[in-house]
Amino acid sequence: MLEEDKKIEDIVDENHKEDEDDKAFIESLLNPKDEDKVQKNLGEEMTDEQKAEEALKKKNAEEAQKRREREAKEKAEKEAKAKQEQEALAKAEAEAKAKAEEEAKKKLEAEARAKSESDKQKENQVLELAKQISDFKIKHPEIDIQKLQKDENFNEYLSGKLLGKKSFTDLFESYSEFVKRVGGQNTAELYNKNADKPSSGSAKKGTQVPDDIYSEEDMNRLAKKIPFMSRQELAKINDKLNRSVAYYNKN
Repeated sequence: MLEEDKKIEDIVDENHKEDEDDKAFIESLLNPKDEDKVQKNLGEEMTDEQKAEEALKKKNAEEAQKRREREAKEKAEKEAKAKQEQEALAKAEAEAKAKAEEEAKKKLEAEARAKSESDKQKENQVLELAKQISDFKIKHPEIDIQKLQKDENFNEYLSGKLLGKKSFTDLFESYSEFVKRVGGQNTAELYNKNADKPSSGSAKKGTQVPDDIYSEEDMNRLAKKIPFMSRQELAKINDKLNRSVAYYNKN
């Protein structure tokens, strides 16, 4: 009986030992040992050379970790900067586009206003000139407007003077007085509606004109040119012109 009791005790002790081992394993899983303590315990069993090698590995690992962290930080900063620059560029482009569109809109509006004002001004000018010509026809019913319109010299004389201080009637009368004073021509006869008759002061056909007198044809040409001749040009023909005017007035 004693031998059987011993066997039972051995089995109980063995089971108890397994239970303790299981508890230790479970405890190690739930509460793992600190790595530094493990390394410390291991270090007690390492040689100096092994310790130096482990220290170098640890240092290299730390430096590698720091390098990766630094590179990651630099990359993040670089990407953030690139994103900010891209956003700033997009904002600047959007603002420039909006500004260009606003300026284009203002330009179109200004052009439209200017065109409207220009059209209105032209319309007013047409109405004013029409009124002046109507007044002219009332005052000078004998004048043929079509003949007057065909006179290039008169049209050139009017250039830059229309719708100024003088009316169309004033300009015509001023032109007529100048032509009559300088060339001896009567514009009332030149532009008469009834007929193209020579002036009463003209020489009779077939009459011999002296050499120092302008012919009737020359006088007609000069009458159109004189308003646009310079003082020097007028001075050259003045004597002969005066003699011609006197000659035709007598005849």
